[in-house]
Amino acid sequence: INSDVRARIKRTIRPPKRILYNVNKTNYDKRCLLVFQIGQFLVKEEDISDSHQCGKQAVDMARIIGSFGYNVDVVYNRDAEIAKSNKLNKYKYDMIVGLIPRGIDFWTGHMNEGCIRVAYLTCMNLEVNAANQIKRLKDLEQRRGHKLPGRLIADEIHTKDIENFNAAWNIGNAYNYHSYDSFKMPPMYYIKNNGYIFDWVNRDIIRDKHSFIFFNSRGMVHKGLDLLLEIFGREGFPYNLYICSCFNEEKEFCAEYDQELYHRPNIFPIGFIDIHGPEFREVTEKCAYTILPSCAEGQAGSLLTMMSAGVIPIASKECGFDGDEVILLDDCKIETIERYIEEYAHKPDEWIHERSEFGIDLVKRKYTREDYCRSVREAMTATLKEAGLL
Repeated sequence: INSDVRARIKRTIRPPKRILYNVNKTNYDKRCLLVFQIGQFLVKEEDISDSHQCGKQAVDMARIIGSFGYNVDVVYNRDAEIAKSNKLNKYKYDMIVGLIPRGIDFWTGHMNEGCIRVAYLTCMNLEVNAANQIKRLKDLEQRRGHKLPGRLIADEIHTKDIENFNAAWNIGNAYNYHSYDSFKMPPMYYIKNNGYIFDWVNRDIIRDKHSFIFFNSRGMVHKGLDLLLEIFGREGFPYNLYICSCFNEEKEFCAEYDQELYHRPNIFPIGFIDIHGPEFREVTEKCAYTILPSCAEGQAGSLLTMMSAGVIPIASKECGFDGDEVILLDDCKIETIERYIEEYAHKPDEWIHERSEFGIDLVKRKYTREDYCRSVREAMTATLKEAGLL
């Protein structure tokens, strides 16, 4: 990926620590604190990177909340220093919407009486999330004899805090939401993730049913790349795997899987790619399938991105989709994944074409940016009605 593009994405996702006041430039009596990401608000809207869905979703959410009569301030959700500083004491808030509630002082001390608190959930219950990852790491250690570090799951998060909130806005499906069943949850409203409309998609192309894409960002064991490498990396395995992720940032993982990553003729370690670049188009026009055996997600935006490009998704049930939307793995055992690879590598070309068309049309019908905005607006309306404010 071009270094300038990657730097812009990084600034959008992980900007300097600060709080931004009244991002919509409104003049209302009520005030909302949006605990999300702030880099999007530091540039012109046309310059916001949408290589990750949250790039424009944060701006959309702030705008929609504002349309209900709130001045909206935005603070970076991982910025513990800001949360504990005097900078947040400038205002008391009538509403707080937080991306993954954390055990830091975003909430207490900054609320007016009757403040509406919304937990914006973009992943499964973090206790389940962590437990699933630990099991994956232990299974890998048992198979390979080496212990690898996992994806960081911040230990300051206290999911139990959600019980005291007025609402939960959840990106995912019922399966993901049931990971919270051990808690007494507030009213829940589903938020739609979004895919993309790629004007270059060729609906007539027949992609190679023997070629699969692993498309993700970080957390290789969490996402199941280790399982795929052990399958595709077997001597003489007849199918191809294209790896489009940040695997090279995980040095211990790369050292453990050096042979599979770099010394197999059917495995192509591409790395991170820009979804608006020529390499993305090239690989998505080549491969029929994307495969994601993740152990915990919200609703995997990477799958929606692949579907938008006409690539057929095979995924674990933890990825936040129903069985009539994607091909769901029975489980993530190596033998199960291999069975699915073998089965779908032998589908007829007509089926491949029809299923590719289905994914493109599903995104256009159900998972557009407009669908995301509509679901946020509906959740906001329902939350305020439940609180007697509408």
